[in-house]
Amino acid sequence: MRLSPQFQRLWLGQWISNLGSQISFYGLGLWLFSRADQLGPYAAVALVVQLGRLFALPVLGRHLQHWPRRRVMGIAYGLGGSVTAAVAVSLWQLGEAMPLPLLLALLAAGAMAEAALVLSFSTLIPQLVAPAQLGRANGLFATSDGLVYLVAPYLGALCASRLGLFGVLGVDLISFGGALACLGFGRWPRAASRPMTPAASSAVRGLGAASRELLQAGQLGALLLLGAVLMAGFAAAELLFPAWVLAALGPDRLTAALAVSAGGYGLGLLLWQWLWAQRPGQWPRVFVAGLLVQGVVLTGALFQSAQATVWLWFFGVAIFNCAVPPVLAAQQSLWHRWIPQERQPALFAARYAWDWTARLLTVALGGLLVDRWLAPVLVQLDWSLLGSGSGRALAVGLGIVGLVQLLVLLAFASGFSSRNEKLS
Repeated sequence: MRLSPQFQRLWLGQWISNLGSQISFYGLGLWLFSRADQLGPYAAVALVVQLGRLFALPVLGRHLQHWPRRRVMGIAYGLGGSVTAAVAVSLWQLGEAMPLPLLLALLAAGAMAEAALVLSFSTLIPQLVAPAQLGRANGLFATSDGLVYLVAPYLGALCASRLGLFGVLGVDLISFGGALACLGFGRWPRAASRPMTPAASSAVRGLGAASRELLQAGQLGALLLLGAVLMAGFAAAELLFPAWVLAALGPDRLTAALAVSAGGYGLGLLLWQWLWAQRPGQWPRVFVAGLLVQGVVLTGALFQSAQATVWLWFFGVAIFNCAVPPVLAAQQSLWHRWIPQERQPALFAARYAWDWTARLLTVALGGLLVDRWLAPVLVQLDWSLLGSGSGRALAVGLGIVGLVQLLVLLAFASGFSSRNEKLS
């Protein structure tokens, strides 16, 4: 059974838009870095994007179920495209004199539109596909987002170097145009063109109340915490891994790491397809097993052998990325399985708040903790097991993240089972 044309069309538009936005974010960050020769403005882009997403969630969590999601997605695509156009016009008129606060404010508005798109589409999936196809659709949605985060930094750098800043913004504008075309073409299901619940119904509580409800719901509480740890691990890998490779192994190994990462991710997509077909209903076990594998791989970065033994290093990179698609697919499927559709907008908003906050804190504090605390400590400690030399503080930072992930998994994974636990 094939996925519905409505889902395929909307998924394609969402993926194109997300890829264009991430390329634009990284391209603008690189432009700021080259202009100031400092990491501060570059890091500010990542922080503002995460803050913009988080700022939009309380409003979306309270009101999304009362709004037609087709209209919300159309407005969000229009806002995102308008923000990109405003950035281009401002840069054309002001050039390098464009104030950084103005640029960051525009990027925050674009990130708010992105948050509306993610929440709207993720809660619409069960109404676009047949129940038997939900696992496949969730996997496609979640793994394609992971693929965007894997390739967007490299594509952003490539577009910025080959096309220039206005070329990067042009790519983003084209992506919004393609997404709007996917949104407006073809028939829509009724569920997407009308509210999930009437506006006159009781008000939905805020993110704090929704978070407490999830934390008190057994398996859902464990899923919430483990999902946040998972996002922190991904953010740490995105932040520390490239810097570690460059510092310790050189730029040639970074190119090889990208190739191995892409190959591992491709194998993970095939693994997810096999699990979806052969192991339906086993998503809790798949989620826990994937987290365990990634935690072990990250912890392995603590030891010098992970850097000194080439085949072991490549194997770890491939295995980590191979686990990404099944973990993300299983996570998305569990959220849809355990939360009734009418509760998803408010509770998914709390879920994304935890995920994006974990990423925000990791990006904001990770580099600072490694540079200001971990690197000096390693200089004072003569631990031969951890090795020495360039990049060891970054590698040990990754290892610490892996240890935390394993400890949280040990504490909460025992509450997982294959039974179907839903909120009442």
